[in-house]
Amino acid sequence: MWLHRQLKNKWSGLLFKSFIFTLPFQSSLFLYETLWGRGFSNPYTTITLSISELFLFGASLLFFLENRTKVLNAGKKVLFFCLLSVLGIGALSLLISTVSDPALKFLELIGLLEILLIYLLVVNKILKVNEIFKTLTWSMSLQAFLAVGQLILGHSLGFGFLGEPSLSTSTAHLAKLDLGSWSLIRSYGTFAHPNILGGFLAMSILGTLLYP
Repeated sequence: MWLHRQLKNKWSGLLFKSFIFTLPFQSSLFLYETLWGRGFSNPYTTITLSISELFLFGASLLFFLENRTKVLNAGKKVLFFCLLSVLGIGALSLLISTVSDPALKFLELIGLLEILLIYLLVVNKILKVNEIFKTLTWSMSLQAFLAVGQLILGHSLGFGFLGEPSLSTSTAHLAKLDLGSWSLIRSYGTFAHPNILGGFLAMSILGTLLYP
């Protein structure tokens, strides 16, 4: 019984690590698109299921099955109350929204649930804090490698299966610096925008300094 429990804990922790590592990857499965958003690509009218979400749901399922007879830790009461308040406001705004698309509302409510799942897994120590940041750092090391390569070569590196966008100096609406006749693309990694890449890199560097 003890060995069985340890194996379950190991797999749930491994799946949560996979969730963290694959967070930057934009590869996803199309789920739903609203009628009024069809005909063009719009993240606000399209719902997809990413590979990182699959890992999150798998880790959550194993963890809650193993701890179904236990009282889960909710963390600090003030923090948990604030989180529930924010999620409650978000859920209420979806329910009273003028958008008359119940499928879209339901899928976006699941997105809010994911935030609660992440919180519960972290405060119940499915992984130690230093393990979380260490996994994020390894993931962002890959992103840094891609970013440097994209900057030097001026185009994407062929990692489209990870969600790397198609990059070149001739791509329209691409984030780049134009210096006279010379164009320099801003690195994306596998993110949707360079600013998001920068935010994740800053967070991983901070985590490395705080949790060596």
